[in-house]
Amino acid sequence: MRWITRNAQMELLGRLGIPRVLVRYESMIEDPQRELARILAQMDRPVSDGELDFVKDGVVDLAANHTVMGNPVRMHVGPLPLRLDEQWRTSMNPRQSEIVTLLTRPGLRRYGYQP
Repeated sequence: MRWITRNAQMELLGRLGIPRVLVRYESMIEDPQRELARILAQMDRPVSDGELDFVKDGVVDLAANHTVMGNPVRMHVGPLPLRLDEQWRTSMNPRQSEIVTLLTRPGLRRYGYQP
């Protein structure tokens, strides 16, 4: 339900004229430098030489930040390997998977996923 709610909120912001950029998790993990450059380009923000060097060869080098809430990895400092986490595909029982797919089907199609 959180996925549905947050994506609906972003859709609403777009309808209100607030600029937004669609970022697929899989695209970010596959080629983070390319995806970050694409995001910055959509924001009309040029990328300077070496600016994205903090992420390369499947690793992101994180600096300290002051985020109050979010994923626990937000507190990590230093190199962090990027990997596609697909455990959710196998950890849900088939009935749960069917229910989640049914509830999220419109968003799945809109964001390029095949239900």
